[in-house]
Amino acid sequence: MDTDDGAYLLRLARAALTLWVEEGVKCPPPAPPEGMAVRRVLWVSLYSYPDHLHWGSMGVLHEPPMVVEAAVNAAILLARHPQGEPLTAATVANYTLEISIASEPTPVTRSCVEVGVVPGLHGVVIEDADRRLVLPPPALTSPAATLSDLLDRACERCGLGAFFWRRPETEVATFTVDIFAEQWPVGAVGRRAPSTMAVKES
Repeated sequence: MDTDDGAYLLRLARAALTLWVEEGVKCPPPAPPEGMAVRRVLWVSLYSYPDHLHWGSMGVLHEPPMVVEAAVNAAILLARHPQGEPLTAATVANYTLEISIASEPTPVTRSCVEVGVVPGLHGVVIEDADRRLVLPPPALTSPAATLSDLLDRACERCGLGAFFWRRPETEVATFTVDIFAEQWPVGAVGRRAPSTMAVKES
């Protein structure tokens, strides 16, 4: 997505987050603008300003709706599932928001996963006919573990069994992420490089 699209979705997420925190009301998503009638995995993150300390992230990672609805839903999930101190209107107004939007997944063979995934840049989708696991780039960064170990642990933690991603009937795909961030609270929006912050799944 280009910067204008990212800025639109980020401002939509901020409006939804603000309305929920201040009034407890869910903002109905608008009709998708031209060129944005697409479905994408995405998540939103909140940071203190100006020191950029991570407050929390929440995402719509499974069976995502249209991106405009996903942006609204992710913002409300962030407000409803605080990962630190309760989220207040003052915090929302004085912190910066960013949105991370996944690309379409690209299938890879299991034998090429180790060389096809760049930690911090690529996320991974693992699925069979009945189950689907989405791992954003931050979930695949660890200086103390190989990628195979991280995938084993993620699959086991989600109740799929450590070797779920290695099974012949399981499909593996990678994706990259476009990140759009406010430069200051409620300020100009620009692209930024991927982060290593954790993301909770909805």
